[in-house]
Parts: sequence; C-alpha cells; structure tokens
Amino acid sequence: MPEQNADLISAGVLINNINTFGLHLPLNIGNPPRPDQGFLSRGRASFSSPVPFKTGTTFFFQDVDNGEAADYRFYDCAGSQVDAGDFDFLKISTINTPNYALQGTAPTQYWHVSAPVAQDPNTVNGIVINASNVCRIDIQGTRPQANGSINYFLGTPPNVVPTAVPTISGPPVAGSPVTGSYVYADADNNAEDTTDTGTTYTFVTSPTSTLTNSGDGTVVAGGPTNGTSPAYTPTAGDVNQYLFFCVTPIAATGANPGLEVCTPAGQVSSNAPVPSGIKPVPSLSTLPLMGLAGMLGLLGFWRRRRG
Repeated sequence: MPEQNADLISAGVLINNINTFGLHLPLNIGNPPRPDQGFLSRGRASFSSPVPFKTGTTFFFQDVDNGEAADYRFYDCAGSQVDAGDFDFLKISTINTPNYALQGTAPTQYWHVSAPVAQDPNTVNGIVINASNVCRIDIQGTRPQANGSINYFLGTPPNVVPTAVPTISGPPVAGSPVTGSYVYADADNNAEDTTDTGTTYTFVTSPTSTLTNSGDGTVVAGGPTNGTSPAYTPTAGDVNQYLFFCVTPIAATGANPGLEVCTPAGQVSSNAPVPSGIKPVPSLSTLPLMGLAGMLGLLGFWRRRRG
C-alpha cells in the first residue's frame, strides 16, 4: 500500500494513520488470544504488558536483511528505560547473523541490529531479557527500500505453579488452639485464588514425626483457606500424635496446583508445658518434712515460754 506517514507504517498495515502492529496475524495463529506477533518494515512498534515479562523472556526477530536496521529499547511499568547491558544476544544459526551491538551508556543501553544490502540471512535471532522489571519493548525500525519487513515475536519461559511456605503457632496441647499461616508466592506474578475453590489447608495427625504429604497421616481438619489463617484445637484423641499443618497453593490464573507442603507442630500433649523461665517449686521428702515439723514445734514452745 502507499507509504503515508512512513514513520508509523507497520507490516504494510495503516488504519487512520495509526500503527496497528500485531493485529493482523496468519490464520493458523490462535493462541495466545491477544496479538503477540508482528512485522515491521519501518516506524515504531511495541510489545507491552501490564505486569513485568518473566525473567528469561526472549524477544525474537527474524529476517533482518537488505539494509534493514532496528533499535530495541526496554522499559519498566512506570515508563523508565531499563538498561539492556546484561541482556544476552541469542544466535540460533552460526551463519548469516545480522550485525548487532549495544548502543548508548548505562543505565540506558539498548540493542541495535542491522544487515548489509547484499546480506540475506533470513535467520532467527533474539535478545534474552535478564531483568525482572521489563514491561515494554520498543522497536524503531528503518529500511531504505520498499517492501519487506522484520518479523517479531516473544518467547516466554513456561508458567510455573505457585508455592506456599506454611508455619504453625501455639503449643500442641489438647484443648488449646493452634493457628496455621503461610506465605504464598508465584514466579509469574499470578495472584492467589482465595475463593472456596482456591488454596486449601489440612491439619494432620500422625504417629510418626515426619510427613511427606497429608495422605501419610489422618486429616483432622481442612478446607479452603480463603486467604486467612485457619485454627485447630487438638482433642484428647490427638494426645501423643504428631500434629502437622499442610497447604496446597492455588493461583487465580496460570499453572496449578502448587505442591502441598506440610510443617510440623510437634507431639500433642495433655498438659500445658511450663513457660520458659519459670521453675516448679521443689518438694520435700518425708525425713526433711519431719525435721521441719520438729523445728516449728520447738519454735512454738520457745515463744510460749517467753510469753
């Protein structure tokens, strides 16, 4: 199509003089549902996300040739440029690799790629994002000839399941409640599912002091955490059993479920332990008690005589 406002042309697609990068894809691309691939001949375009791209995401580009050149800058979610000095250049082919180099100075270094007119590599290369705060990739492309373009797409590491680190507070004593809590984490920034179908917990008893999962013991309480810290009161039937608190984390989106993790509370007792720093009153045997009684009797006799 005619090059109206060449600075905004992307893949030969121009709607109301606005770049529509990535909105026109081959018919066989159905996943992910939002546009994530585009072709840029000259002009500006961006890949962006409301949350940071996962560390290790690779920004791929293919078919840099015939005088094409492009600059690649990276930005955080607030719009500040992220230094690309630690980002790795990925060469998939050992031949026909375009020219590539870091440009600028820290903390605003960026990548530049180009190819001579006679070079026609048609190979795939990439830049590995070795930072956890990149939310946007800006492309500035130039090409002196008409037609042709560079193909861009992203490759991200697989989504991983969430994790939980459970803890339990309170001594395990029959009749006294203990409280379980946990710290939820997800490497892909997927929020926890705190609904009735989300993260679950169990309190488990076992005759042994080690537990691989809740199935190795007897579940005495459980259900969804609903994002709270559940409690359990050991009963007389739990005495001499070991008590555990287990959590299975569930993310609202992404890979699920996380691995169940259990933490021990100790062996359930029937009596409350003596608080730290307090010593029980020592008792006297029979002979010391008889001696003390005799001394008290003499003291009483002496006082009566003085009276």
